[in-house]
Amino acid sequence: MSNPPQPIPPHYDLNLVTLVEHVIEFMLLGFLLSMALKQGVGRISNKVILAAVLISSCYGVTDEIHQFFVPGRIASIYDVIADIIGSCIGAALRARID
Repeated sequence: MSNPPQPIPPHYDLNLVTLVEHVIEFMLLGFLLSMALKQGVGRISNKVILAAVLISSCYGVTDEIHQFFVPGRIASIYDVIADIIGSCIGAALRARID
């Protein structure tokens, strides 16, 4: 669906609700990726945390690039920043739990 119904008008660039949604979604992605990348028993390594953040952040960037080419969608650097922040928080939470 190139123009899905939006609860908030799509002519915004910096919207707090959208940014919070991005942070939450990518926090979950960073958390789950760090779980998936961890091998064996013991503490999670810094390499696993970094890999989870990089993979999920790259996904966020490619998603925004994709949105740039879809009619009716808006690509925003603020969304990318929110994605990266969420990825970092998720991976850090996973490391903290371990």
